[in-house]
Amino acid sequence: MKLQINGKVVSRNPHRGIIRESLAGLDMDRDGEGIAILSHDMMTYMQVGGDQKVGFDAEYQEGDVGKHYRAENDSFSLEEIVNMMSEYVEGDVDWKKYGNWSRITW
Repeated sequence: MKLQINGKVVSRNPHRGIIRESLAGLDMDRDGEGIAILSHDMMTYMQVGGDQKVGFDAEYQEGDVGKHYRAENDSFSLEEIVNMMSEYVEGDVDWKKYGNWSRITW
C-alpha cells in the first residue's frame, strides 16, 4: 500500500505515525490542495481531502467505479481521519464505522 500527499508518494509502507505527520502537514491555504490517498492499486483506495482548519472529507473505492463511496460527514477531525486511515492500512474492517457512506453515481 502507498500513501500519496497532493500527488507525491510519501510512503510505500505507511503506518500511523507517517499518516498523522502527513495529514497534519496539509494546508489548503498554503498549497491550494489537501489530498491524501492510500491505495492498494489504481481502483482500490481511500482518499481524503481538507486540512485541520476546515476538516476532512473522505471517499473510498473497492475495485471499480461502481463501488465508489463518500462519507456524509465532510468535516472529520484530524484524529478521526488518522484513525480511519490507520485502520484501513492495517486491514481492520471497522474503519467504515467512522462514516455513513453513500455510493457515488457518475
